[in-house]
Amino acid sequence: EKLEDKVDSHCAKLEKRIDQRSDVLQEKMDSNETAMHLQHEEAKRQRSALDEFRAQFTAQLEHAVVQKVIARLDDSSKSFTSKLEENSKMVSDKLQNTSDQAARLISNGEASYQQITTVLTKMEENIHQNQRMLSNTEAAGQQIGTVLVKVEDHSQQ
Repeated sequence: EKLEDKVDSHCAKLEKRIDQRSDVLQEKMDSNETAMHLQHEEAKRQRSALDEFRAQFTAQLEHAVVQKVIARLDDSSKSFTSKLEENSKMVSDKLQNTSDQAARLISNGEASYQQITTVLTKMEENIHQNQRMLSNTEAAGQQIGTVLVKVEDHSQQ
């Protein structure tokens, strides 16, 4: 019986140790499960923070790209406007020069027209004068002819 008591005592001690180790292991497992749950929650939080950071970074990047595009468009618009103003000024200057030349040509044409009109008027006056002189010359010729006929008649008598 002593042996049986010793075996029972030894088994009881072993069961007690096993129970204690089992309790310790259960506590460790519970602790590990809690730690894993906390790590899982932390991982979810970090994932959420990463997603938020990614969204903010993407938004900032898109904003920066948009700002850069807007700046380039603004520069292009200013350059185009500047060139358009230069071209507009050049066309305006050319139109003004053409207008000035046309005004000079019209003025010169009007002066030439006045000169031609004056010359034609003088030519008409000269023609009338020449016609009067021719008429007077014919009348004088007739008078001379009459005088000559009379002189001839008189000399024949």
